[in-house]
Amino acid sequence: MDSRRSRNSAFAANEQDFSDKRSTLSLVQIPMDQPQDSQLPITFQMQQQNQPVVPAFDFSADPSRRKGVVAVIFRGKRLLVIRRSQTVTAPGMLCLPGGGIEVGESESQALVREMLEELNVKVEPVRLCWRSTTTWGTNLAWWLATIQETHEPIANPDEVEEIYWMTKTEILNSSSMLPSLPQFIEAWHQGEVELDHQMLRVR
Repeated sequence: MDSRRSRNSAFAANEQDFSDKRSTLSLVQIPMDQPQDSQLPITFQMQQQNQPVVPAFDFSADPSRRKGVVAVIFRGKRLLVIRRSQTVTAPGMLCLPGGGIEVGESESQALVREMLEELNVKVEPVRLCWRSTTTWGTNLAWWLATIQETHEPIANPDEVEEIYWMTKTEILNSSSMLPSLPQFIEAWHQGEVELDHQMLRVR
């Protein structure tokens, strides 16, 4: 468990907004059986807390940890989003599930492993849809993936506090996100992310 936390700390340590304030997000969770085309609103409440944010990991100390994989999973128009546990780096922040790529792993292998560890669900990697590099030099591979309709993600409480299925608009209207999430949404909006919604239908 300690090595697992160390790897995910490396992945997310600098994915925070390094300002002198951090926003803590409270969300009304979307039930997993929510119809795909539902227009029910999500209530977002934000409370500002004056807390210094301190990086938990120095990437320069271990260049092998400069690679990560991110799962891009849709159900209808909703994207699988997690809220990070309060016991990990960047607690309470919204992001897509994922983590560091271990030595000897391919990106798709890391994706499958991370989803089992974080959400206890088996995913089928589809293909790479986008690449990004954080300002501190971590290379992120964003992979489309699918999960079967009868399989629901179950949060590992050591790493994930809550699970959501959110639309693009709901994500953009939220706060307390790791910087890579709004960057991904913006790239999606600009047509830079290669998505195939027909292929991403729930099976």
